[in-house]
Amino acid sequence: MVLLWVVLWIRVGMRLHDAPQLFAEPGRRIADAGTSLSSNLRQAGDTVAGIPLVGDRVRDPFDRASGAGTTLRDAGLTQIAAVETVATGLSVIVAAVPISIVMLVWLRSRLRFVRRAREVAELSATSPGVEDLLALRALTLRRPTDVIAACPNAAGRWRAGDVTAIHELAELELRAVGLTGVRSGPPT
Repeated sequence: MVLLWVVLWIRVGMRLHDAPQLFAEPGRRIADAGTSLSSNLRQAGDTVAGIPLVGDRVRDPFDRASGAGTTLRDAGLTQIAAVETVATGLSVIVAAVPISIVMLVWLRSRLRFVRRAREVAELSATSPGVEDLLALRALTLRRPTDVIAACPNAAGRWRAGDVTAIHELAELELRAVGLTGVRSGPPT
């Protein structure tokens, strides 16, 4: 579920990134117009430069005007870059906030699970007679249907000190905290 949540918000962020691109279109047109104007004025300057005696003097205003076209192109490119920056920042923020919230909640629950499993594993490995405590945890923390499936008449058998029932309940608790294959001790 967490992975699907992350993918969903990444896609939302990507879509949001594409939406402001409409605002970049005027910048593209300005940049194209500036490039075209600069190129056309340069060509016109080259053409008039071939006029005998006055060509170089007539060319000079065309060359200066082509610089204005370059300035216009640069303004369009700056607008495009600004729109890209805003679109990227907005999409990252929109995706990062819900992803971060879910990841923090998920990570917190995973860390709590790991901590409980480690406590039970250490207790199981170091404490003699831990099976009775694990059985009691299973009786109090696990769903009744799971307890009954693991050990019929669990509460009565546990109160009577039935070693097999205690072992079955202890194994249920170990499995519940993710410790499969860990033995709480052999039944006696």
